[in-house]
Amino acid sequence: MPGIKIASLAPATKPGLLLHKKETVNLTNNHDGDNNADDDNDEQL
Repeated sequence: MPGIKIASLAPATKPGLLLHKKETVNLTNNHDGDNNADDDNDEQL
């Protein structure tokens, strides 16, 4: 039950950030492993 509440609040708080991070990870996985390191730095920024 608490998981559902958190899930509802999380996307409402910052849906753009969550979606952006997942998309970045997906793009990173699709690209070469070398690009993975660069994308990781971008995620920290």
